[in-house]
Amino acid sequence: MADLTVSSPTIDGFFRRWEASGAAERANYSMTYDPQLSEFRCLIHAAIQAPQVLVSVATKVLHRKRRNFIPILDNVVIKHYATALKQPEWLEKSQGKASAASVGVEIMKAFREDLQHGFTRLVALRTSLPNAGFDLTLVRILEILVWTETEPNGYYRTG
Repeated sequence: MADLTVSSPTIDGFFRRWEASGAAERANYSMTYDPQLSEFRCLIHAAIQAPQVLVSVATKVLHRKRRNFIPILDNVVIKHYATALKQPEWLEKSQGKASAASVGVEIMKAFREDLQHGFTRLVALRTSLPNAGFDLTLVRILEILVWTETEPNGYYRTG
C-alpha cells in the first residue's frame, strides 16, 4: 500500500519552494493558474518519485493541498480521457514510473478543457449545492460528473 502522505525530501523541498514563491497561494484560486501546466508537471513528477506512487495517489494527495488547481486523476478519470481522446496507450503508461507524469499532464490538459467548456453550467451547479449542504469546487464537481457517467459498475447512475 502506498504511503498517502507522499512525503519525501524531494516533494517536501519542492512544496517549500513552491509555497515560498507565492505560486501555491495563486493556485488556490483558479484552474486557469499555470496555463502551460509547468507547476503541475513539476508537482506530479516529484510526487511520482515516491515509492508505490503513481498519478492516482499523487493527485489524491495534491488535490487536498490545492483543491481548485489539481483534480483527482484516478483510474476512472484516466480511462475516461484515454478513451475519449483515443489514446488507449495512456492506460498502460499511467502505470509506469517513467511515463506516468507525462500521462498525468495530458489528462490534466483535457480535464481543464472540459472545465472551461462547461464552466457556466458548472458554476450554476456549484451555486445550488450549498443549499443542499455541499461546498464543492468546480474541479471536484467535474470529477464527480465524470465518475457518475463513466464508472464501470454503474454505482452512481439510477435506473
